[in-house]
Amino acid sequence: MIPALGWSALAVLLLYLMLFVWGGVMTAIASQADGAMIATSGYLRAIDEGRESPRGMLA
Repeated sequence: MIPALGWSALAVLLLYLMLFVWGGVMTAIASQADGAMIATSGYLRAIDEGRESPRGMLA
């Protein structure tokens, strides 16, 4: 096997691996942000309905 072909295949494999890792990290960050937004919207709805005190958010 030609050494140059081996190195280029290794480089492509490494690139794909990096893309998968990057995608996984971005997905994790996005799902964390979604969870925080859902929790915040639920808390704000509770304040609107009078079940929670707005002061709790500032503490």
